[in-house]
Amino acid sequence: MDEQAEAPLWQGTSSHLQNLWVFVLYSAVFIALVAAFTVVSRRLHAGAEVYIIGCAALLFIYVGFVFHKWLVVRFTVYSLSTERLRITTGVLSRRTEVLELYRVRDFTLLQPLWYRICSMGDIVLTTSDKTTPVVTLRAIHNPAALLDTIRVNVEACRLKKGVKEIDYE
Repeated sequence: MDEQAEAPLWQGTSSHLQNLWVFVLYSAVFIALVAAFTVVSRRLHAGAEVYIIGCAALLFIYVGFVFHKWLVVRFTVYSLSTERLRITTGVLSRRTEVLELYRVRDFTLLQPLWYRICSMGDIVLTTSDKTTPVVTLRAIHNPAALLDTIRVNVEACRLKKGVKEIDYE
């Protein structure tokens, strides 16, 4: 039997736009904490050194939180082949989840306003996999084209393996 080898189709990462509101919230909290620290240090008649050290500590914490969110998105990689979807996550320790395409049962494309403006969206795959019944590819550029690619390859995998979906009610 002449079966074609698995071939890569697409590889990408999420956009950092998915964390826009988190970054806005972190920034608002940082500004509020600096303002509160300014008021408290003036009321306590703290010296300039204490004020500078306190603001530097707040800035260090703020940058740490923002950098953490950036790293999580940066090190999440989606790889689509003709037979599988691989999702690799983790910065120091890596974890790769593999989803066989023939297990995908349904597709959903979500495009909130901010994502639509930037030609992005979330692709939600409902699967028959026990460990990951729902897989979400977050903030993907040009999601409609990728969704079509996934759909075509899901159907091809089902035909190739002779898999049929049966719904029980």
